Amino acid sequence: MKFWPSDCFVIRTQMLPEGIVKRINSVVEKRSGFHWPERSKRFRGEVSQDGFKIRRIIYYRNLSRPVVRGDFHPTEQGTEVVVRMDLSRIANVMMTLWVLFACLFATVPISLLLRGRLLDSARALLPLVVPVIALFFHFAGFWYEAKKQRKMLTRLLGEPEKE
Repeated sequence: MKFWPSDCFVIRTQMLPEGIVKRINSVVEKRSGFHWPERSKRFRGEVSQDGFKIRRIIYYRNLSRPVVRGDFHPTEQGTEVVVRMDLSRIANVMMTLWVLFACLFATVPISLLLRGRLLDSARALLPLVVPVIALFFHFAGFWYEAKKQRKMLTRLLGEPEKE
């Protein structure tokens, strides 16, 4: 089972890169300023002849939504699409800052516990447990979205290669 929010897989298809670009463009709207997304499009991002960089359009909050990057590699039988899903930069920065703040906040109770001045050890460990719980929910949000996006891309382009 994977834990860290990053995934990479290969989709093999008999389509040529031009056909893949056309098919992906049918579900991707171009990135632009703030506006209401089209209900017919499932993703927002950029598509080129070499690959794509997209994010799924969702109508609820999820900072952990993956950024999906794909590269096209022509083969004799068609095309291999190498897909990589990662957290966005802002999600990584927010997660890092939050964990650093929580660890900084945890230093006082832990130092008091180690000196024997804090008798309630559960209270001292609480600041350490909170970041672990937050990371769990952050990563769970990523994997929830990554699973959906992998299924959508697989249906759109073909069957994925086992890792």
